Amino acid sequence: NYIHSIKVKILILLGLLLSIFLLSMYFSKSYIIFNIFVLFILAYKVELKKIVQYFWVIKLPLVLLFLFFSIVGIIENYAFIDVNRGIRYSFGAIYATDFASSIFYIYMAYLYIKNNIKLYDVFFGILLAVFLDIYTDARLSVFLIYMASILFYLVDKKYVKILKKFISRTYMKFIFIIMFLISFITSYLYNASNINWYNFNKMLSNRLYLGNRSLSNYDITLFGQKIEMQGNGWTLKEWDSSLGYNFIDSSYLQWLLIYGIIFATTMLILFTLSYFRAISINDYKLVLCLMLIAISGFVEQHILNIVNNPFIFAIVPIIFMDRKEVEFNYEKS
Repeated sequence: NYIHSIKVKILILLGLLLSIFLLSMYFSKSYIIFNIFVLFILAYKVELKKIVQYFWVIKLPLVLLFLFFSIVGIIENYAFIDVNRGIRYSFGAIYATDFASSIFYIYMAYLYIKNNIKLYDVFFGILLAVFLDIYTDARLSVFLIYMASILFYLVDKKYVKILKKFISRTYMKFIFIIMFLISFITSYLYNASNINWYNFNKMLSNRLYLGNRSLSNYDITLFGQKIEMQGNGWTLKEWDSSLGYNFIDSSYLQWLLIYGIIFATTMLILFTLSYFRAISINDYKLVLCLMLIAISGFVEQHILNIVNNPFIFAIVPIIFMDRKEVEFNYEKS
């Protein structure tokens, strides 16, 4: 019955997507994307809000538990000392930015499933951002939490028409593609000898330099390649001094370099169609989630991290959709 409920042309699309995912998995030696594909299949006909609710109910207690254990010393509270930014605590995560990203997604999930955002929800978000700023110095997550707290409040209030008009503009609908291009172009063109590029790179915690180095060291292929990445986070492995810091922080550059052009293009199309669909069904909270996630991908690798990001399942209705079920209203949106 499960198979029979899926139309033939959708099965063909699934076969094409499976081929892309398997080829990228084979060349990248990364099984994560295959796991994602399987979860996409299992999420067929499951409402996104239900998935986000279960994510919130499960993820929040776990993060709080690890936070408590790390503070009282049951598990290690990994701390990285940055000469320019002080001590950055991980609170049970492998790195400070991973903990901050978890908090961002948990808070955004809360805002997405809650009806009628109140001022105390905004105030709580501001407190979270201040806490993360002090103890993790994860600047992007801090910025995104500030943005989420304000935008989700406005989407339910009298400014909703102005906000909806902004997030529905033509260029905003292609924000995933735009952020991908910004990530690629800025990394490719980065020049350390130029003072403007130097300052911009410093503001982004050296990510332009790292992106530029990755683009220089690795070829861009159709279906990706295996890349050994090594970051500053907690790990059981010994530090490989010959490799040095070799982590690709940008989600978009990871898609391109590790999984290849075909996979990166596929994900950009699916996320862009998800954005269009969210507008067409007037789910403006989902639009905000996708917009903030697209921005995060510029300097963070968590878009495809199903442990952090439940909104990746916004792709599922696109995969199983036909024209009779959902029509994108391009003119009104």
